[in-house]
Amino acid sequence: MQQTDILSVVVVGLGRIAWSTHLPALMAHPGYRVSAVIDPVEERLAECKEKYGTDGYRTLDEALGKSAFDLAVIVSPTCFHAEQSIMALEHGCNVFCDKPAAMNIQELLRMRAVAQANGRILEVYQPSRYSGPLLFLKELIHSGEIGDVFLVKILRENFTFRNDWQALKKNGGGMLLNYGSHMVDQANFLFDGPGKVLACTADKVLSKGDADDVVKMLIRYGKVTVDIDINQASADRMFSFAAYGSRGSAVLPFKSTTWRVRTLKGDLAEGKELHSELAAPGRAYPAAEVDFTEKMVATPEVQAPVARYYENLHKAITAGERLLNTLDETENLVRMIDLAGELARGNV
Repeated sequence: MQQTDILSVVVVGLGRIAWSTHLPALMAHPGYRVSAVIDPVEERLAECKEKYGTDGYRTLDEALGKSAFDLAVIVSPTCFHAEQSIMALEHGCNVFCDKPAAMNIQELLRMRAVAQANGRILEVYQPSRYSGPLLFLKELIHSGEIGDVFLVKILRENFTFRNDWQALKKNGGGMLLNYGSHMVDQANFLFDGPGKVLACTADKVLSKGDADDVVKMLIRYGKVTVDIDINQASADRMFSFAAYGSRGSAVLPFKSTTWRVRTLKGDLAEGKELHSELAAPGRAYPAAEVDFTEKMVATPEVQAPVARYYENLHKAITAGERLLNTLDETENLVRMIDLAGELARGNV
């Protein structure tokens, strides 16, 4: 890698996701140099200066007024994503924005228009599509091993009294927007495009704020229904993913990395005939001994999604490589989340 390939980066926000994920990934990649960090909390700026030796600023505007950057990584609360992304794009930065992309589709379309007008990259970080379990599930579904898949369930369960900034609607809080952005993106990725949102409910149960913490959503992809279940008021936890097909099923239990895959032995329908007359044979319900083959399959290890994104983003900026998550995909996702919110509020 040549010296000219090193991209100067400003990281906007030093909260959970920046500190645990983005900063370590940027520091580990030889193609990036973190030139500045932004946060309104002086203690965080000082902590980052001590650990990484970075210059710190209280506002993005101040940093952009003093230096030029190749990339702005927006990892601030959701309510600031549009404003800060647009500011960076107008100053000539490419932008990598954490999910959720924006508060709503109107904000995202403004962000997209500014990126296009300035000839800059705008990408949204959607790591869950590249998790090991989801990549395994996608391969399994398309392999036909469990037959024609008709139902997929994606669950996130916990029991928590949410009391941080994400508990408030004004900040872009709520599980539909936050976890929903992960899970709807996973569903779209599984089936290579956007689905049709059929129904959604979003309720506040334990949250200390005013935003939803229990969400149920149904999405249709051709002949497949995806059931998204976000329950932050669940005292029990069942599984993370489940897929059901005409020949079997696959389930990933909660906190497990090993899938349970069950498939039919032979052809269960062989020799079965429809009895259309109203008198059921033997006055009995249809029944059969079903014999399954069961196997346990470990989720394959994959590259950490954040490392995968930053490697691809560097090549996209320096060599024009296609982005892992395109703006068309992000726009589809945000439109689906917006529609789900309208359905939950009874406006559709």
